[in-house]
Amino acid sequence: MLVGDLSTLLNADDPGFRTLAEELHRHLLDRGDLRDVHAITRALDHTAPDPDHVVPRTPRSGRP
Repeated sequence: MLVGDLSTLLNADDPGFRTLAEELHRHLLDRGDLRDVHAITRALDHTAPDPDHVVPRTPRSGRP
């Protein structure tokens, strides 16, 4: 998963990093799943747990 502001990554001052960002962008266009931040935010809104829902702890680990 690559997360970032694509326009900033593609315009980086460091030529080596900019080349890496360009190659990653090309790979995403060819084989990846390039999504807008708003689409990701909407998807997370639908999958985020309800903050008022309490999950009981297990006796052995103390974790939900």
